[in-house]
Amino acid sequence: MSVATAVEQQSVTTQDIARSAETLRDTVISDKDKVEALAQEANAVSKASTSMAQSIAHFK
Repeated sequence: MSVATAVEQQSVTTQDIARSAETLRDTVISDKDKVEALAQEANAVSKASTSMAQSIAHFK
């Protein structure tokens, strides 16, 4: 194998690693956004549950 071939293969591998890292970064950002949205929904459900419990308490 020539040095030029080795350098070319290394370049291709480096580019593949960079693409994989970018894909991973995009996935992490997407997952983070989904977790934040889920947390907001969980908070809304918790508030609704508390409100319902208070409303039900009035009937006891």
